Amino acid sequence: MIRKQQLEFIESIAPAAQASHKAHGVPASVIMAQAILESAWGQSALTRVAHNYFGIKNSPRWKDGYAQFLTTEFVGGKKKVEKADFEFFPTPAACFDAHGELLSTLERYRPAMNDADDPLVFAARLQDCGYATDPQYAKKVVKLITDFKLTRFDSLTRGTEGRGGVRRVPKSRGERDAALAPATAFDQQQDEE
Repeated sequence: MIRKQQLEFIESIAPAAQASHKAHGVPASVIMAQAILESAWGQSALTRVAHNYFGIKNSPRWKDGYAQFLTTEFVGGKKKVEKADFEFFPTPAACFDAHGELLSTLERYRPAMNDADDPLVFAARLQDCGYATDPQYAKKVVKLITDFKLTRFDSLTRGTEGRGGVRRVPKSRGERDAALAPATAFDQQQDEE
């Protein structure tokens, strides 16, 4: 995919990511980086067929049906391809909203939500909460946020309405740097390759 197509994809998902941010408080930049990563820039079969940009697995909480796809999971640090049931969404916007709802309401993601004012720390916390099985997941999300300057979409959604308008006092630089240490190492490794 060429850069122009990547930028067009980013612009196409921005409204749904910002609406989810406003409704649920999850940083739009993180939502967008996750959508890029998990949908392969919107090109995955799961995204094209089921409007599922985040690999949301089938659950009784969703009522729109499901579709089976092969997925790569990491079990014991090893890649494994397996078949799984993924949620079908009627529209991309419905998927983005469901993703925000999951992150903002499930207890396991509370530590990440506590850092929603800092998208890079939020991404690291998602990994700590067990969001994805890929041990490099947070590093990949942070790299997409920084490479494509996705935090510019966060500032457009902050306001006084909804949870997205709530701002916490920023963490000290030391705390923030410690949370991002793995991402920094990833960036250095990528530069060396």
